[in-house]
Amino acid sequence: MRTVLVAAAVLAGFIGMASAQVAVTLPCGPPDKIVAALKKYGEQTTGAGMNSNGQPVLLQVNPETGTFTVLFRYSKEVTCLISGGSNWTDIEPGKPGNDL
Repeated sequence: MRTVLVAAAVLAGFIGMASAQVAVTLPCGPPDKIVAALKKYGEQTTGAGMNSNGQPVLLQVNPETGTFTVLFRYSKEVTCLISGGSNWTDIEPGKPGNDL
C-alpha cells in the first residue's frame, strides 16, 4: 500500500510540472459520477495522496484485470481523469529488480 501511495505522490508531482508546460483538456465531472463509471470496470480506490497544492490524487485499480485510473480531485465538485491503462502490478519496495 505504501508503494501505491508513493507512486501516486510521484505521479502527482509530475502532473504539476506538466501542467505548467502544456495546456490539456481532461475528462472531468462530479466525483460520484466519475467513481461510479469506474466501478463498471471493477476498479476501486487502492491508493491516495496529496499533490504539491494539497489536492487529492486517487488511484483506482481492478486487481483482477489490471486496469487502472489515476484521478485528480480539483475541488469537491470536480474530479478529472489524469491517466489510465492496463497491466497494473503492485511492487514490493526494496526487492531487487523492482526499480522502474
